[in-house]
Amino acid sequence: MDNQYGITFEENTEVNYIGVLNYLRDNAGVPYSNPEADGIEEKEKQRLLEVKQRGRVAIAELKKMATVFAEKYKLDKYMPMTWLDSSNIKTRRYLWAQLKYSKYADIPISISVFVERIKKDSTRYRVSLEIKNDGTNKEEMSQYHSHLDLPLNTAAGLVYVSGSNEWGNPVVINESQEEIKQEVVSGKIKKVQICKFVERKGDETNLYYHTEISKVIEALIPYYEYVIGIETMEYFPSLSEYDPGIIEEEYERILGDENLVKRTWLDTIYYLYLMGGVASCKQIANKYGSAASHYNRNATHVAEAVHKETNCPLHTRETGENQYWPVLFWGKALPTGSEGTFSYKLREPLMEAIKKLEERGVFQEMEEAYNMAYDKNLILYGPPGTGKTYNSAIYAVAICDGMSREELTDYAAVMARYNELKKAGRIAFTTFHQSYGYEEFIEGIKPVVDDVKGEIGYTIEPGIFKKFCEKAEKCIAEPHIFIIDEINRGNISKIFGELITLIECTKREGMPEEASAVLPYSGKEFTVPSNVYILGTMNTADRSIALMDTALRRRFQFIEMMPDTQVLVDIHADKVEDLNVAAMLEKINERITFLYDREHTIGHAFFTELQGENATIEKLQSIFEKSVIPLLQEYFYEDYKKIQLVLGDNAKSSSELKFIVDHKVVAKDIFKGNVEDVIDLPEKRYSINQTAFTNLNSYKEIL
Repeated sequence: MDNQYGITFEENTEVNYIGVLNYLRDNAGVPYSNPEADGIEEKEKQRLLEVKQRGRVAIAELKKMATVFAEKYKLDKYMPMTWLDSSNIKTRRYLWAQLKYSKYADIPISISVFVERIKKDSTRYRVSLEIKNDGTNKEEMSQYHSHLDLPLNTAAGLVYVSGSNEWGNPVVINESQEEIKQEVVSGKIKKVQICKFVERKGDETNLYYHTEISKVIEALIPYYEYVIGIETMEYFPSLSEYDPGIIEEEYERILGDENLVKRTWLDTIYYLYLMGGVASCKQIANKYGSAASHYNRNATHVAEAVHKETNCPLHTRETGENQYWPVLFWGKALPTGSEGTFSYKLREPLMEAIKKLEERGVFQEMEEAYNMAYDKNLILYGPPGTGKTYNSAIYAVAICDGMSREELTDYAAVMARYNELKKAGRIAFTTFHQSYGYEEFIEGIKPVVDDVKGEIGYTIEPGIFKKFCEKAEKCIAEPHIFIIDEINRGNISKIFGELITLIECTKREGMPEEASAVLPYSGKEFTVPSNVYILGTMNTADRSIALMDTALRRRFQFIEMMPDTQVLVDIHADKVEDLNVAAMLEKINERITFLYDREHTIGHAFFTELQGENATIEKLQSIFEKSVIPLLQEYFYEDYKKIQLVLGDNAKSSSELKFIVDHKVVAKDIFKGNVEDVIDLPEKRYSINQTAFTNLNSYKEIL
């Protein structure tokens, strides 16, 4: 609703970010004086009172904003704010909220949220590492500018700006970090801030600003902690202790050569680069998925490859053991309770090399693979026998172990690892069906008989998904995969209930739009952890995607799995004597698609056993009798005329080669007397010809 001061409040929104922007747009630089002063006319007095009230409402929202971020990031000391400028004769051209750790409140450095007016009708937010100083205290300014010692987190949208709002809006600096440092030392630039601009947009919401500002604050915290001196231990080894002596060009050459360094090894250093060059493997895992051990392993692979190519010296521990990781990083142990036990910091030449490689597109495939591979809610869908269950195991192991699906070619090894992960509680499996409900999935009540008293009581029993989420929450850094087979066969409203919203990626625990619900039986608050992946399989022969529950459909990403005869060729299951099994299956599916639709085709997985010693007419007979014919009967509701068309029985050279044979119906052979006036008899009846299954020509003439 709108109030008399021109600030619009959106229902269910904690902070009115848009209202503060609108206030500054309409009220910056407005003349002001004491409305209670002598000689003020009533009309002017009312104007001044309205100016004052509008300013107070805006500052109240700014304080509310500061309180929200204080609670979220422990920046629990925010400084006084005012809507009047220092002269007290007009409203401010900008507003700001300083956020600090209370223990360091005396240091004039803060993470600050600015509201800026950049031209007459335009305002924006800017979040910055700021120092409240006119530049005269050289010691404090030097401490503040130490942020230039750290790599700039450009992936988070951070930029360098010179100037301050006190002297006009800050201007972006497009020079290199080294050039900026020199200009600060020479005095050419007085003050350099790290910040990000959060611009207005057409479809803006308060949630948009809250999310974007939150991201920037999170990205600025490492710089803030660094300049105020929170770090208790320096990164090691120092250059005086150890220097690999590798220049930027060498790093770039080696990392860009796939013969020396596999692309799949580069994720650790690239994700570290995107996080500003400093992070633990656990932090990388929490942000980008996979396990911390995966990133440790790949970092070691890269370091060993660089050492092998350059023959650079290795850092030696006191125990005499050589260490490879310092070839790429500095490091330090993290205190108990941190995200991870050890933090890596990219060496500057390596940081610059990664930037060059990024510009060359070396990491493009990795970015695309990440965007595809880490969807939290995924459904594999397709006709029967297309490998959905097979691939669900591959996806589960790939996500858990931080590997690409292409790396997992040994299915026996995949299944062994799958069973290990299942036993460890990181993979769970269930199958939906029509009677499956909320009680089995989330929680319900279970009767308990007291044999002594002879009474029946009830206990609250957590469902399989709730128990899985509770386990996953205790290990938020290892991904956990919950597999739902036949997901489309369940009544989604009945199974998920009000919790369907909680599985959305942005609504997960720890996400900007985190949502929770109070469970009806236990009364406990429930959220879905961000490390839980839901992987469903769906048989399109049972139900088309178009007929799926809408709530489910829009919360999942879908990967289609159709019959692929190339799989049979690749595993040498495409031939039985001189029969081309792959071509036969393609022809069958071509006819099914014409007579029915592509969602009811027959999958290649039914034929994968036709390898080696099993590439026999007997195995092919078993596949047709137990799988192909029953599926066709189901698809065409025993319309055998269409089944004949699919199998080519309508035009085979001999009736002995037909799988489905037809017989003319003669009434007198069935009934006594003339019954044609009483019932309408079909022209033909059909039966399955067992001898056709043992004749290779029966299959050849499908083509």
